[in-house]
Amino acid sequence: MSGTKEILEAALRLDAGERARLLVALSDSLDTADVGPGWEDEIRRRVSELDAGRVAIAYGSRRPEFRRTR
Repeated sequence: MSGTKEILEAALRLDAGERARLLVALSDSLDTADVGPGWEDEIRRRVSELDAGRVAIAYGSRRPEFRRTR
């Protein structure tokens, strides 16, 4: 697909909450049977927690993690 690299680069410049919402939107566009039952619900739950400020994304050396805020 032409432009995929540019789209990815633009998406990676988004803040964590915007990337999470983009993930949900992209997931909604796919056949969810391939990702396993409950995964879409888990994504929505995590985005909701981010939006509410109950968790924050902590970037470690391996991958981002969701951590409870105080």
